[in-house]
Amino acid sequence: MDYAVLEQKILTESGMPIRVARSDRWKYYDAPNLWLPGRITEEIYTVQGSLAQLSAAPRLIETWLLKLADFNDAIDIQFNLQSEYMKPATHITDFTGPAARESPQHRVDYRVAADGTFTKRSAQQILAEIHDWRAIAKGAGIVFALLALPPIGYLVVRRWRLKRSQE
Repeated sequence: MDYAVLEQKILTESGMPIRVARSDRWKYYDAPNLWLPGRITEEIYTVQGSLAQLSAAPRLIETWLLKLADFNDAIDIQFNLQSEYMKPATHITDFTGPAARESPQHRVDYRVAADGTFTKRSAQQILAEIHDWRAIAKGAGIVFALLALPPIGYLVVRRWRLKRSQE
């Protein structure tokens, strides 16, 4: 089922118009199976979007006319981006990762390193190493706590007893 916007109004809370757009002179085009408006008229009731200067009559009326619509056959364009991807310092934004299927805003940014490799791969390797060191540091902290707590506890209790005996 097709639809067309004949009129769009943007109003203030009190119902005063801010912008009103109307389309008419609709024409059907066979090749793309598409209806397009021949004219769109927009009435603007503010000065540069300032609601403080709202007018009862339009301050500006803009009209767009469709004079020619040309629908070419689809062109098969092939892009060779491989050479760009190998240039050092090229910024690459990747929207194709597995997380992109779940979130349309997901993206991964990385740059091409001086040797032509992607810094994303290098960053992932560094993160893996950081996680390894975190695991080692966590284990070492636990071992240190287990070995250091008894002697520290013994010294604290001994000092407390010594102070108590002197009183």
